[in-house]
Amino acid sequence: MNPWTRLALSAAALLLGALFPRLVSSAFLETIYFPAIFGPIASALGSLGHLVPFSLAQIFVLFVVLGLAVLIWKQVGRIREGGRRAVVIAASQWLTVAAVVVWTFHIFWGLNYSRDPFAERTGLPEVEVTAERLSRLTRVLAAETNHSYEQAVAFGELDEAETEAERGSTILVSRETYLNALAQGYRSVLPRSRDRSFSTPKFPYVASWFLSLTGTSGIYFPFTGEASVNRGMPDVSFPFVAAHEMAHQRGVAREDEANALGYLACRSSGLWVTRYSGALAAYRRAWSALYRSEPDSARALAPSQILDEGPQADRLAIRRFWDKHQGVTQDVAQKTYDTYLKANAQTDGVLSYGRMIDILISLEEMGMIAP
Repeated sequence: MNPWTRLALSAAALLLGALFPRLVSSAFLETIYFPAIFGPIASALGSLGHLVPFSLAQIFVLFVVLGLAVLIWKQVGRIREGGRRAVVIAASQWLTVAAVVVWTFHIFWGLNYSRDPFAERTGLPEVEVTAERLSRLTRVLAAETNHSYEQAVAFGELDEAETEAERGSTILVSRETYLNALAQGYRSVLPRSRDRSFSTPKFPYVASWFLSLTGTSGIYFPFTGEASVNRGMPDVSFPFVAAHEMAHQRGVAREDEANALGYLACRSSGLWVTRYSGALAAYRRAWSALYRSEPDSARALAPSQILDEGPQADRLAIRRFWDKHQGVTQDVAQKTYDTYLKANAQTDGVLSYGRMIDILISLEEMGMIAP
């Protein structure tokens, strides 16, 4: 095939792949893609992930990096010998690789970004976010945080943290126990996915170092269907972050929805320690939203005023951990991820994480989030 023709076809495939999510209808996504395409792929990847205790994503990335390095090395040699024709061939190869990646991403998982919002799919009423409603939600979440912390300690699921503890409280139940509990929680939170097989979230060593460096608590890798949690964080962050990434595994792509459903899964898991992790994370976001809206009201509901000593210590430990990893790398990573989210129909970018509060306020108005 003529190199220029190959280049044109590769460019067309890449362009069509980039536009494809905007061309599909909601009906196609809900009746065909989600149950008949994404579902079987997610189950197959989940079954594969269950077979190994380590992160397949790390190995996948390693082989991709090595493969790209070999490709670059070969292309440099060919360009030196072949001149302009070799440049065109190299460009078509890179466009082909990019097209394959884009199409695979969309088919394996990315089309979930184009599904109708969770509130529309479930008939959740839209409620105006006012300072009064934010204040009420913040109080409810603070009460849940305090109560679930007390119960987690009383039932031996959590070891109390000293006020100045570097890592905060220690989770006493096994990782397998609370991850299985979260999986059970999702059976009621997302019943459409209850018959699918999903791999248990991984806590990789090498990837965790990179995640800390980039200011990332967890990540979902769609090409292997794995959810990974940053093992460097304080213990109390683990259940909520795992629940968030497990929502992505189940086809919830939007960050605000993954946060909200992660919180609900923590509540429905049957363990006090997971409920505490979810409540503390939700309280932090609700209070931040209230502070941006009504600083005076937020000060009255500040952690030092409304949280008990244990949750205050855990919140401080989480803040210290992330403050320790601030830097240029984290800023670049956050801007890059912000661009990625905006390219996938999340117009708020990284700010979309905080939009979980809109969903929680609607649920609270319906009486589904009670103290």
